[in-house]
Amino acid sequence: MNRDRIKVLIVLGMHRSGTSLLSNWLVNCGLNLGDRLIGPSATNPNGHFEDIDFVKIQDQILLKNGVALYNDGKKKITIDDFYKKKAEKLILQRSALHPQWGWKDPRTCLFLPLWQELVPTATYVVIFRGYQQVVDSLLKRDFQRLEKRYKNGLINRLRLIIHRRRLKKQLPTLANKYLIAWSYYNRCLIDFLEKNNTILAINANEIKEMDKNTFNYLIKEGFELDYVPINSLFNPKYWDTAKKYSFKHLLDEKLIQRAEHIFSFFKDYTQTYKG
Repeated sequence: MNRDRIKVLIVLGMHRSGTSLLSNWLVNCGLNLGDRLIGPSATNPNGHFEDIDFVKIQDQILLKNGVALYNDGKKKITIDDFYKKKAEKLILQRSALHPQWGWKDPRTCLFLPLWQELVPTATYVVIFRGYQQVVDSLLKRDFQRLEKRYKNGLINRLRLIIHRRRLKKQLPTLANKYLIAWSYYNRCLIDFLEKNNTILAINANEIKEMDKNTFNYLIKEGFELDYVPINSLFNPKYWDTAKKYSFKHLLDEKLIQRAEHIFSFFKDYTQTYKG
């Protein structure tokens, strides 16, 4: 490894779009994605593979701007010098420790101009997933979190019944909120890809077939990795690619039309990609 030439990989994708599976595979191939990672959960039993420090700084910027994690993009996010210097320091620290490294955090989609400025030579991999699957996954995760929180004791079971009823009443609002966020995150990625059309983008439903192409892309970009089949890490229990979506009937038709248009861009991009 040439230590004078630091290689940085940034994994991009909306929440619940396969970024954790992709990052798990990258780590198994030998890429450092952080020394302190967010651990596993009920919906991500193998881990999130998110560097705590990158998640923290991006969360702090969102909080300072009064912008929610799942937002519509209507409020502009401003980043002052304090956070720019903090982000730059983080990049320098990681580069001093690792000749090739990267990070994955879906929030990064919202801060691409910042990271492009700080890491102008970074390599990117984008992974996208259909809005129906993402909205379904987010809503199912909401129910799973309730199950985990109130799983022990009779009193908690009664509380669980109450909270599940409340959540069911909120489903139409939540489903459309998540769809709006899916559209915003992916619009950010479209803007990025239109200006950088040699970046690899992966359809999450084809990730098992794309591991060799992805590996070759990274080798071509100068990373030194050892190929591991992604099938060895794939658990269908946590990756439903079926065509049945439990919550699609809750979605607003105009929002669906917008999302379909966005998704068609990604499908066209993968077909014409010339990286």
